[in-house]
Amino acid sequence: IPLPPKYVVIHPGTTAWVGRNWYVDRWIDIVHRIRNKGYEVVLIGDKATPSIPTKFDLRGKLSIHQTADVIKKSSFFVGIDSFPFHLAQSQNIPGVVFFGCIDPKLRIVKDNITAINASELGCIGCHHWIAAPRNSNTTCIRGKEECMDRITVDRMWEVIDKCI
Repeated sequence: IPLPPKYVVIHPGTTAWVGRNWYVDRWIDIVHRIRNKGYEVVLIGDKATPSIPTKFDLRGKLSIHQTADVIKKSSFFVGIDSFPFHLAQSQNIPGVVFFGCIDPKLRIVKDNITAINASELGCIGCHHWIAAPRNSNTTCIRGKEECMDRITVDRMWEVIDKCI
């Protein structure tokens, strides 16, 4: 797969859990800011992953092994709490991961990943409040996804800019 020499992998999601999928327009803004730092952006994910303008759109085109290789060769990873984030973490690729309503303490096992979520909300970790078995959560317990609204582009960028 022909890749640029200096690139950031971005995986904006989607998942079946409300409170984990950040707004597409905000991801687009983050991609522009990453490019302004001198990096190309490689978009990964499955066919359901939102389209974000980039020269390197690999959504739905990679096997698991190819995805791991693309991440391994990257300079940085930005995305949601997902399988690609775990690939980045396992390969010591630095990254910033959007956790939304998820408590990152239960997911991050290495120092190469920095979490961002609305930690000041009392409902962080709400996915644990629902009885098992479960594989999705389609409604927010608050009725409004404050964990999404409170994480602005500027707040996300501040964390990325420090880590990149």
